[in-house]
Order: sequence, then structure tokens, then C-alpha cells
Amino acid sequence: MTTGVAAPSPILQFFAPNGTPLVGGSILTQVGGVNAAVYADSGLTTPLPNPVPLNSRGEVSTAAGASSQMFLTPNTVYTFTVSDANGNQIWVATYVNGVQTSITQAFIGETLWPRTAAEIAASVTPVNYALDPGNILRYGNNTTPGTTDMSAAFSAALSCSQRVYVPAGTYLLSIAGFAPSAGQLIYGDGSMSVLNFASTASSDSISIANNGVTVRSLKLGITGTQTLNNYQGVVAIHGATGCIVEDCTISGYFGCGVVLENAVSCTVRGNYFSGGQGAISDSSDIILIGLSTDTGCNYNTI
Repeated sequence: MTTGVAAPSPILQFFAPNGTPLVGGSILTQVGGVNAAVYADSGLTTPLPNPVPLNSRGEVSTAAGASSQMFLTPNTVYTFTVSDANGNQIWVATYVNGVQTSITQAFIGETLWPRTAAEIAASVTPVNYALDPGNILRYGNNTTPGTTDMSAAFSAALSCSQRVYVPAGTYLLSIAGFAPSAGQLIYGDGSMSVLNFASTASSDSISIANNGVTVRSLKLGITGTQTLNNYQGVVAIHGATGCIVEDCTISGYFGCGVVLENAVSCTVRGNYFSGGQGAISDSSDIILIGLSTDTGCNYNTI
């Protein structure tokens, strides 16, 4: 069964302090202290007198006394001053807003997922409020998948969300050295979520130096020809504890797929490596390196 909605007051009526209709009263309408028109029609072509007269029923009326609807200029904040027939002020309303809102996907999204405190702190302004925080498409439009540079969007997501989601699609990243913060999760929809690193820099693609980072369910590929350093990886864990790289497809690397350097209690599991283009002696799918005499590379699971 269809549920009805309450009808708004089609014609405004005003009352004196004693509860009787405010016969002969008036409403002065202003914006910023200057008289501003209100209208008798939704097309805003027929202005009402200002002050707007109230007729024998205390209703908004035309100069001739005929009851009339009142229409405001959209998204304009008015001040209404209501007076009686003798010009005595009854009350003042300083915020009368003629809000006009289009119910769009973006409007709903901005209502459900407004700019977060973390986004504000990181000076990040979303471009797609319809998507929840952490989704990289909230921060950039992947106009031409695999060609549009999404480096800024990926960096923005990393800077303001503990859970960074890469939805299905192909994303070009022209820079390297993305550095997740402690406890951050970067995840996608398996092999359908493709990050292509096009940088030619001699650096890790994802460089993890903070504890508790997880990289999960992504397809990570190197598309740029890299200048290599030793112990360089698509995902490289340097001196961190409790990190996880799992269920990823990693390909095209010139150095290593995954590097664990002085990593402790980290897990690398369920990954598929292919197309390695190793050009230095330590090139491999996974490499463990213990350079520290104090901790080394211990208690890892592969």
C-alpha cells in the first residue's frame, strides 16, 4: 500500500502573540541587511510587495489582498522581520534558507560519506563522494583505465584511510615508493584489481617500513623498465614486524617480487609470481635478507 506524505502549508499564515491572525501585519524580507524580493510564482517572475502584506486572515498576500504563495530565491539566506499593523516588531528570523537540492548519487554519497576528519587533516578533498572513504576512486577518476595516471588518487587514499580499497579495474601508477602507514590494509578484488607500476625509478613499488601492513588480493605488475638496486621489490618489507602479503599476482619485476629485509614475524602466502625479468644476482620471486646482527630476518612464514 502506498504511504501518503503530509502536505506543506501552501499559503503561510502568521499570528499575533495572543494567537489571533496577524491581520494587517507585514513581513520585511532582507538578505545581508538589504531588502530582497520574494515571489508569488515558482518562476520568480512576480515579486510580492516588500514588506509583504498580511491580509484579513493573516496570510501572505498580494498588494490587492489576495492570499498568495511565497517563493524564495534558491540557496539564499533571508532575514524575515514580522510586524503588526501598527509597525511594531513581533519577531525576527535571521536564517530563512530557500534550499533547493537535487537528489543525485553524489548528493546521497556526500550525505552518507561526508569528508572525514582524516581527509581534512591530510588536505584531501574527494572527487567522488558517492564512494566510501578509502576507495581510490573516491579520490580520482580512472577515465581511461590503464592510461590515466592514478598516482595522486592512490597516494590520497593511503594518506587518510587505514583500509585502502582498489576496486576491479586497471590503474596506472607513474611513481614508485608508495609507503603504507602502520596497520594499513591495501586490498582489492583479486586479479581483477590491477596496479601497473610504470615508474623507471630504482625503488620499491610498495615500500613497507611500518608494522602490521597487509597487502592482499591485488594484481601487481611492473610496466616500466627499472634501474635496479639490490634488494628492490614490487613489495618490500624493510625492518617491519607482522606484515602480510597474500593472495596477490606479482609479475614483470626486474628485481624481486617480494623482499623481506630484516623483517620479523611477517607472512607471504598464496601469491603467484610470473614474468620476472631479473637482471641482478639476487633477483628472485621472494628474497629474505638479514642485514642486522641484532634482529636479522626471523620468524617469517612463507
